Amino acid sequence: MQSPETRNVLVEGNTPLALYQEISRTQPQLSYLNDFALDEYVGVPMEEPRNCANLIRRNMIEPRGNPEAQYHPVRSLEAEAGRSIRQHEMIIRLAGGLDVLVLDKNKNIGFNEPGSDADLIDRVLPLAPTSIDANREWFGDEHAPDMGLQPG
Repeated sequence: MQSPETRNVLVEGNTPLALYQEISRTQPQLSYLNDFALDEYVGVPMEEPRNCANLIRRNMIEPRGNPEAQYHPVRSLEAEAGRSIRQHEMIIRLAGGLDVLVLDKNKNIGFNEPGSDADLIDRVLPLAPTSIDANREWFGDEHAPDMGLQPG
């Protein structure tokens, strides 16, 4: 059995959905896991089912039956963006770091868009035009986030 302190960073998107479904199917409750969202879009309402936090919650957290207290998303509200990522990073540090990182197949990791400063951590940053266009398609023109939150 795993340690009760196992910490994962999860990404949203279509690529990991099959993995999340398989994990949920074979081990419905993994109570030793603490899950952290990798990133979030700025300006997308918290209740929007397609934001990063809710996609992970619906596809990985809820099917396993794990307590909500063991899931740590970042907030998408622009006014709370900076504080949210600083708090997220502090929770990860206090938990002892991370053990597992699940990534998507795209070419950025946590909104490290082409041309972004590799030395920046805990940031709110502009997204590349291709990401904005993809967001417009993903959100069905309701939202086309042009900023992202990326904890360090």
